[in-house]
Amino acid sequence: MLELNEKLPNVSSIVFDAKAELETARANKKAGYEPVLLLEDDAYDAATTTELLEKFTSRPFKVTRVQYLRDAVTLVKELDFKIALLDMGLPDSSGLMAVRKVVQANKRIPIVVLTGTEDNELALDAMRMGAQDFLPKSQLNNKALERVVVHSIHRKVMEGESKTLAYADMLTGTVARTQLHERWARMSQRSDKANCRIGLLSIDLIGFDAINIQHGHGAGDALLVHIAKELKSALYKTDMVSRLGDDDFVAVLENIKSIRDLLDIKERVSCLLADSFEYKSEMINYSVRVGCTLSDPKLEETLVSALKRADDDMYQNDPKYHAGAAS
Repeated sequence: MLELNEKLPNVSSIVFDAKAELETARANKKAGYEPVLLLEDDAYDAATTTELLEKFTSRPFKVTRVQYLRDAVTLVKELDFKIALLDMGLPDSSGLMAVRKVVQANKRIPIVVLTGTEDNELALDAMRMGAQDFLPKSQLNNKALERVVVHSIHRKVMEGESKTLAYADMLTGTVARTQLHERWARMSQRSDKANCRIGLLSIDLIGFDAINIQHGHGAGDALLVHIAKELKSALYKTDMVSRLGDDDFVAVLENIKSIRDLLDIKERVSCLLADSFEYKSEMINYSVRVGCTLSDPKLEETLVSALKRADDDMYQNDPKYHAGAAS
């Protein structure tokens, strides 16, 4: 066990000044320190934990200590601390309330629970609620604390990456297909409140397989990324772009007032995408066909139904498709 200095730093606070604490934490972060939030009402435990983190670990941690849960919530709403260390027994909360409140205030911050007990059930409950790890104070030393803190930070990063994969297409960064129906419902509700309709574009790459064969799958992947980027640049941030399959995309547009507005957007997207892109210093030509439809949120139309109408529009307005079908 590490021997601490006999004179511990005085970290007890009388008046909490959120503005001053945030300014200090931000300045420390800008200076290269990793800001740590310590929610601990016991002065000795707070001093011990602070000294262990700041002086006896290999990371440049800088601790901001608060005694009350309400003050911790105020801080995490304004700043993404590298990690939050939470005591379980506080003047204004008890049990797992601290974990729940901090998670609600900022889901991005990893949490380690510090407690005077070695209750494994409590530890599991804390982790189910959103904490990354649990450390009994009886096991508190510089190596154990650094290991738990660093592992918790890494674990939180990995959780974020997993969620990103679940919500986004890995290649293009567009909305994952698994999220389409949920997002469609939410966007329909917002358009309904605005007394508008919701627009849908169906975008199909023409000759995608030929590009893969002629230029390689790397070129095909690069084209998909290019299409996704161009689509996002042509639409509003509130609109949604998703890759449906190997070579087709869908765009859902909020708050469309008229068919004329939708047709203007369709024309803009068609012109933007009917072009070429650069791959390994070579310009590769490609083309797309675009279909569109309007959906009235009050009718509660499903995404599948609206997408079918957009596909129908895409093929009905494509002379190349009709020429191929006739031959």
